[in-house]
Parts: sequence; structure tokens; C-alpha cells
Amino acid sequence: MFEDKFTELQMDMIDICEEYSCDMADKIFIYVSFEGALFPFHFYCIKNKLFHAGKLNKAGVNANFDVSVYCQRQVIAIIKEDAEEIKSICAKYNKPVPTEMRIVYEPKTKKLNAEYKYEKQFTDDMGLSNIVNDWFEKEQVKLEGKKESQAVNAIGWKAIQEEFLRVYPNQTNPKHYGTIIKRCFGGSDVFDGISIYDGGDFWHFVTFGLTELYEKEYEDKSTSGKGYELTFKLKKGFGDDEEAEIRTVCSNLQKIATHVFDDCEVFSPDEYIYTGQTQGIDANHKSKLTGFITVKDPSVETLDTPNGKVEFLELVGMTDEELKTLSSGDSVREIYKKLGSDITDYARDSVV
Repeated sequence: MFEDKFTELQMDMIDICEEYSCDMADKIFIYVSFEGALFPFHFYCIKNKLFHAGKLNKAGVNANFDVSVYCQRQVIAIIKEDAEEIKSICAKYNKPVPTEMRIVYEPKTKKLNAEYKYEKQFTDDMGLSNIVNDWFEKEQVKLEGKKESQAVNAIGWKAIQEEFLRVYPNQTNPKHYGTIIKRCFGGSDVFDGISIYDGGDFWHFVTFGLTELYEKEYEDKSTSGKGYELTFKLKKGFGDDEEAEIRTVCSNLQKIATHVFDDCEVFSPDEYIYTGQTQGIDANHKSKLTGFITVKDPSVETLDTPNGKVEFLELVGMTDEELKTLSSGDSVREIYKKLGSDITDYARDSVV
């Protein structure tokens, strides 16, 4: 029967989440989006407090939760597999496939509450992570007795947005590439998102994720997270597919930021990033630029946020020949002066 199989698949999702939370959760929350590609999320209530999947070890209980990226991906993979099965049985029994499913399960009482929506959920202003974060915050308000104004909000994110709005006052809705699974929900990407502002003859990229975008977590109160976000200015007009070039910049920024987290590599102004590659950093690898130098972004100001100081470290594209001449901060400053601009032009030749 359709109902029996549907419930069985939901319980399989719940079982893997119970295992992940070491049977310590008072409530398990599962979100699945069927709109487009399948994307599930899960978070937990322990001792009347909510925790994202990657932060269960902050619950203060006698358990050592495995919140490794590998383990989190295993949970996501099983939930996705069950969700695919749900789509299949809906088709088999000629039932509509929901656009989203929300499950709340209480292990002690075995109470299961599931809600389904069938209309389109995603809009230009409300993406997947926004929807899940909104649900998390509303549940947080109910469980922890906080007023909405006291719930975790994106104070660091808003500070960055406000600074770029100062520079680009009419761009309240810039291009934005959000991460499908944010780090706070167990994703492996460093950034929660990258915004791209129109600078006229160039695109101005800024990342969200190296600093503390939400609540304060680092011990150093004077500095927000790693202390900086990355920026990049790409001159328009290179290549036939501008959107592909923009996506490639976002990918390059994610790769560099991964080194910051995984290899504990912290960059400062007047450094160089020699990738060792001979192909261009553009989408089709036709540019002569293969790496970067770092400079303080001259377009934006250093921020003093509630979570600490935030600086903006700009990457500027360099040719292989240029990178091979660099050995110190002085040499970086000298070649930056030769360039005469912080805007990366994929079409330019080497200045050495």
C-alpha cells in the first residue's frame, strides 16, 4: 500500500538520524526539498536547545558525536535515497510529489508529525538555505523561549551587505550564488554564499563565510572568524559565456578558502598564491593568468562588527611569469604598482 511504503521510507530517514545523534535527541527535524534536485537537511533538539547537524558536540551531553563531513554526507545520502524512493512510489500510485517535506519526530514518545507542501517554494528572495534557516529559527524561538529578535541572526552577514550597499547604493539585490548545503547545516563548502556587484566595466565579488556571519563562536572577541572575507574584481567582456566565467570565479574562491580551513592557511595583504598550474584561471583556461596576489581591497572599508573586525582581502590575477618574480611583500607591492589596477583582466599580457 502507498501509505505503508511512504511511512516506511520516512522511518528509515528517522532511523539514520537517530543513529547519527547517538539516540540522544529529544526531537529530530528533517527537511527534504523535492523542487528540482533533491536536497535534505537535518537538525536536532537536545535538552531543549536546537543544534545543527555539525554542532551536536556543543550540546553538553555525555556523548562523542561523529560530526565529520564524511559521516554527515552518509546521512544525507541515505535520506536522499529514501526521498528518491518516495518520488518513485508517488509515480507508481499516481500521487503528486510534494515540493517539500518537513518531519518532526520525538524518539521518546515515538510521535511523528509530517507536513507537506505541493506548490513552488523557491523564489528569487527565498532559496533552499533561507527556507531551512527560517524553520530552524522559528523552532528555536518555540523551544528556547526566545523572542524572534533574540534568535540567531546574520549580524555578520548584514554588516558585509551594508558596506557593499554603501559602495553600490542602488544594488539591493545583486547576483548571488548560495551554497546548496551551508557549513552550519553540515555542508563542506566554506562559504555560505558569494555576492557579485556590478561595478560598471567589472564584476565585484565578495564572499560570506570566512568570518562569523551569525553568532560569535571564536574565542578572540576582537576578530570575526578568520578576520577577513575574500573579494575579486573581474573585468567584463572576456569569453563568450559570462555566466560561466562568474561561476568559475566562485569556484576558485571556494578552493582558496578551503586551504584556509583545511590547511590552516591564513592570507594577508601583499602575499602571492602560486598555484603551479600552467592553464588560465578562466572558465576555458585561455587566459595567461594562472595565480593571484593579495591586496587590501581599496573599494571597501574594514568593518567593526559585533563579532569583531572584518577586513576585505582582494585577489588580483597574475601570470605565471609575474608570479615567478615574487618572493616578498615588497615584490608584491612593486608588481601591483606596475599593474596600476586591482581589476583582473583575463585578456592582459604579462607586465614582466
